Amino acid sequence: MPRCTKVFLGLLLLLAVAFNLSAKEKPVIKSVAYQPQGFNVFTGITVSPATDDDQQEYHYKFRWFVNGDPTLFEFAEHLPGEYFQRGDEITVEVIPVDSSGNELLSFKSLPVAVENAPPQILSSPPQQLTGVLYEYTLDVTDPDGDSCQCLLEEAPVGMEIMPPCQVVWPLQGVAAGNYSARIVVDDGFTGRISQTITMSISISQQ
Repeated sequence: MPRCTKVFLGLLLLLAVAFNLSAKEKPVIKSVAYQPQGFNVFTGITVSPATDDDQQEYHYKFRWFVNGDPTLFEFAEHLPGEYFQRGDEITVEVIPVDSSGNELLSFKSLPVAVENAPPQILSSPPQQLTGVLYEYTLDVTDPDGDSCQCLLEEAPVGMEIMPPCQVVWPLQGVAAGNYSARIVVDDGFTGRISQTITMSISISQQ
């Protein structure tokens, strides 16, 4: 092979390598969006990358970090809440992969903090009033494991709430009519949820 031909082929090879390197070094992802905003251990977190190239299709690999440490959960756009706790800082590295299977320049997000998860009420109040005492014990859970307090914010006269979350209302002397009460569950970290009880008494309780 003539020397000039070898030189020409060598230049073509160098150009091809340089082109591939520049393509790999060019940022593909311009930003990422987290959903939901204000995520917590109950919701988990999902990331969506946005690219500068709308014509090219990519698929992505994801590497999640909690307080700077890599998690064992990789390559999915959703990180379940079981991998972090309130106050942790989450970052994600997104690696775009082109149609040829080449990994391109990755994008690492800024850290976002895990917020408080509000408590959950799993029970429903009884629909009928029987006897001379109304009782309803709320089934309450908190995704962060907080100890919750139950409060009566609106209630008919005589209704009380006993620790931990039992509503008690003696019905003796209560006149017939419609009644309602509002129970608030507070986790002590600004997380609150409420439940409204509606009751109907058709005959006065003597």
